[in-house]
Amino acid sequence: SSATISGVVPAMSLNMEPGLEVEAWCPTWEWPSLSLRASPEKLKDQAMMCFFLFLSFKDMFADSVVFCDLYFNKEWPVLAGCLAASVILPQILTWALLKSASMSGWTDFGLLIAVPVSGVVAYLVLSFYQLPTWVQQAGLGLLCFSAAPFANFCRGINDGRPPTSCGATWWEIAEGMVEAPFSGVLTMYGAFLSREAPSRAFVISVVCSCITTSTAAHKFNTVGERIKLSELAIGALKQAPDITFRILFLAAMAFLTRPFGDDADEGLPSNRCYVALAFVTSELAINSSLLHMQANMQPAVHCLLSCVMLFGHPPKFLVSLGRVRSYHRMLRLCNAVCAAVVVGLLQTSFRDVNCADDRLETLLANYLPMLSIMLIAYVLAFACAVRELWQLDSNVCEDSLETKWKIAGRFEAVLKANDPILAGVMATVDGVDLASELPVTLVRGFHVSDLMGRALLRQHGTEDQAQAVADGFSLCDVSFENLE
Repeated sequence: SSATISGVVPAMSLNMEPGLEVEAWCPTWEWPSLSLRASPEKLKDQAMMCFFLFLSFKDMFADSVVFCDLYFNKEWPVLAGCLAASVILPQILTWALLKSASMSGWTDFGLLIAVPVSGVVAYLVLSFYQLPTWVQQAGLGLLCFSAAPFANFCRGINDGRPPTSCGATWWEIAEGMVEAPFSGVLTMYGAFLSREAPSRAFVISVVCSCITTSTAAHKFNTVGERIKLSELAIGALKQAPDITFRILFLAAMAFLTRPFGDDADEGLPSNRCYVALAFVTSELAINSSLLHMQANMQPAVHCLLSCVMLFGHPPKFLVSLGRVRSYHRMLRLCNAVCAAVVVGLLQTSFRDVNCADDRLETLLANYLPMLSIMLIAYVLAFACAVRELWQLDSNVCEDSLETKWKIAGRFEAVLKANDPILAGVMATVDGVDLASELPVTLVRGFHVSDLMGRALLRQHGTEDQAQAVADGFSLCDVSFENLE
């Protein structure tokens, strides 16, 4: 049976057998054309897209200001380079992931690097002619900008929805869950290194990173669902304590555990955060092990989700991962307490060796509001984690037929959106659970038994597992139209 999405240009499949494919295609470039004659719901969707575009460029502008301050004023080129890399590399890796699935092309890569490359070229030309410093800063500041958000905006604004067939979901994940939090950590770390009261630019950059990451975390949990602006705001507020604590804690940890010798003569080299690097590496290993226990994903998606879970949690739209979300949240908060004890012991040792460099006293003197916000965020996050665990224990038998229909509904939405990467992830992670109790054939020509069976056959390499999935769906023929 065919699972071909009609009416689109064939571009790629999930490497399944011929005739059974989820096609990826990218809509043509269109300039925005907003019309007041559109439906109120569509106008709201377009307004949300405009807001997210503004938030994205506001975040990039704040990163650009901090980058110029680190490079020109404080003369810390290594830390400034790390900040620029945290902005550029996630987008390049995301493009490579989408290119491998034929969801993106070289035009998108050109849009991705056009602005950063033009910024470097402009800086070289302006510095050659020895123009004023602020002009050079404006040129090099383009290194932290990208045209990819604007490109996706132009492709989807006329319909009021991001172009998922171009990988809009993955662009949002990379920008909101990897780029924004890492740039926030590096920005806060640079502010701590200055040992002075934080400037307005640094505070605005960290706040933008927290807002962007919290919003992206909630959107990642609701993939395949239409959410209202009010629901998005409430969901982002629920994510904010975890995200805020994580960003401030990692920056403070990197500063407090830094080895001695970081005086002005050495230029404050930024490659000595051994303890913080070991902590982040251990967290990545835990995330990777957790994902591997649940499903055998593609390596690129596996690595991306492991990085996403450094600041977020297992996404709720994947039910199999959503079951361990509360445990992952509590485990990470407990790890933070253990790391805080290690930081305290190291800080005591540092104080005994060099009383003149009391870093904790420096933080308390100049960054007491930030530390207070970090502690309050931890208390709120811990309370939310305990509440989730309590609800999870009281609803341990929640795995009902309704949950199976919800999985199938999200899977159908992903198929209609022509996102083969996300469809493969859902088929791999939730395929076994979906097939075990819910026999269903979706409408519009999507035969889920074959599609999920072939996906598992590709991932695991055994026909028995694929046939088990197909048999689980073959008991009856029910469509979503009959549910209501």
